[in-house]
Amino acid sequence: MNSVKFENVCFSYDKRNILFDQLSFSFGDHQRDRGSIVGLMGASGSGKTTLVKLLSGILRPQHGRILLHPEKPVLSYLPQEAVFFSHLSPLQNAVYFKHISAYKKHFDQKIFEQNAEVLNMTEILKTRRSMEELSGGQKQRIGLLRALSIKPNILIMDESLIGIDNIVKIDFMYQIREIVHQQKILGIYVCHNKDECDVLADELAYIHYNAKQQRNIIFQDDMQNFSSKPPILDAFRAFHYPRHCILSARIENNRLVPCSQSTEDAFYIAVKQENISFSKSNGFHYTLVSSSPRLALIEIYDKQYLTIDTFLCPTHGYHTLLLNGQVLKYSRNEEYIGEIRLIDNELR
Repeated sequence: MNSVKFENVCFSYDKRNILFDQLSFSFGDHQRDRGSIVGLMGASGSGKTTLVKLLSGILRPQHGRILLHPEKPVLSYLPQEAVFFSHLSPLQNAVYFKHISAYKKHFDQKIFEQNAEVLNMTEILKTRRSMEELSGGQKQRIGLLRALSIKPNILIMDESLIGIDNIVKIDFMYQIREIVHQQKILGIYVCHNKDECDVLADELAYIHYNAKQQRNIIFQDDMQNFSSKPPILDAFRAFHYPRHCILSARIENNRLVPCSQSTEDAFYIAVKQENISFSKSNGFHYTLVSSSPRLALIEIYDKQYLTIDTFLCPTHGYHTLLLNGQVLKYSRNEEYIGEIRLIDNELR
């Protein structure tokens, strides 16, 4: 079983800005008879790249320890844009580690040929085309073949699918999953796109800055649970972009009432498009701010905004907004605390 475990890891680039303080988590614990992929997400600056550098040994923690299994794993890294040698052919670039003293003992020709077939690159590698003649997707496949050729225990992919056409990207992601699972690799995929994690990842880890504790913390769950009930409001925003459906509210006489975030008993609710309907009475007053053919921006109470599907939003006459069904409830520090059921904005 390939795994990574952080135990009370502390790291900062300077004394004033502590990035990780007593950070503990593990990747690969649920790996059994196949490999697995962890999607690593978080806002820009949350520490995704630093975490990867700590994991790979480029950086060392000031306190705590990082345990790897096996103790000295073979680790491969696939960046956004893999570096190639223009004077070498695609095949020579793909088998590059075969000739590097630090890696050649790990190079496996049989694994290389199997992966080339799975990635539909066998014929490309037989040609005399230059690297400049390959498409972006083909170049990334060459980079992946090279990273996989040394039979890694851990494969780190740092936003490796940026710039690849969506149709090609989907096929590529399923190919990566097949290889990782069959070869029992622990994959760590750093990205900003939840849709890519839906296809690629088995579980998700989300790094979030906790303003109250003044440190970054990490939330983990399998993809199904994380998608249905994101444990942090930041993750809900990322998962439902560009449909921003978050309101600050409180309960008054068993009824949901929008209010300022500074209100003492305020909390957040995160709603989905299916929770939203409109009426000519009894709902939240709103103002249509702007709209496009696909999405409309409305304001509800003191600069609180919702982005909804344009076809849902009435364009003529006076209407109010109603919320129905299960909506997610988050605390003032933006952590998930449960669900509430609404019928026409009233608790049921």
